[in-house]
Amino acid sequence: MASAAHRRNKSDGKLLLNADNKGENHIIVENLSLHLVQPNNLIKNLFSKTFSNKNHLKNSPAIEKCLLENIYCKFPRNKLSCIMGPSGAGKTTLLNLISGRTSNDPHGKSTCTKIRGTMKINNQPIVNKNRKGMRTLCGYVAQDDVMMASLTVRENIRFSLDLRLTGETGVELTADQKEQKIDYLINALGLSKCANSRIGNHSIRGVSGGERKRCAIAMEMVTNPKILFLDEPTTGLDASTALSVLQLCKKLSKKMTIIMTIHQPRACIWELFDHAV
Repeated sequence: MASAAHRRNKSDGKLLLNADNKGENHIIVENLSLHLVQPNNLIKNLFSKTFSNKNHLKNSPAIEKCLLENIYCKFPRNKLSCIMGPSGAGKTTLLNLISGRTSNDPHGKSTCTKIRGTMKINNQPIVNKNRKGMRTLCGYVAQDDVMMASLTVRENIRFSLDLRLTGETGVELTADQKEQKIDYLINALGLSKCANSRIGNHSIRGVSGGERKRCAIAMEMVTNPKILFLDEPTTGLDASTALSVLQLCKKLSKKMTIIMTIHQPRACIWELFDHAV
């Protein structure tokens, strides 16, 4: 690892984290706000039916919605952190904003997003031009796992690895290196017994919900992310399976920063978190 705190890649402006700054907070969010500007569809439809001149549509009023306002929070490095709150509180919105999945687009054609405030990694601000570079540092496990139901656990991990570690990333692995990495992820995430089982869906018999979630995590870990985001990983899981998934995340947090959203954790799950927002 280089001694410089950050380096910028010329292609996407991504930030490389300095693993030596153990005393600093990994992510700091200060006065963060997100406003969504949408056209008033009711008035827009009224204009379209009343006036034949389309210029009236350009001047139709817009509605600005405040999704997040004045958010202050910190996420320490190599810890298991959670964003907790009721439904509709903005947990996923904040997670998407921090991970770079939501970008500042004040001049969007249909919907505009306005982001205010600052976000820092190791006290270095992340500006709009390299916010997308955050996605190269992070892994993101969505609430609804997206994977091929007809493929096995091993095949899904290999599919993710082939897509992400070639092309623009500039990382080329040999066939043996790929298999070694896949075997390591399968063993690390406790997927050895179901490695050759299909994922399945409502019409194809497949793995359990906990194994499916661990496979989704493995698919994001093929790039060795510095930060792993999870959107409500316990949704749809029973109490025992949810606990096993969180125990796995706790184990992984020793080597990476893990930030997740969660609705209402049980006491045994709550005790696993190092930090809560």
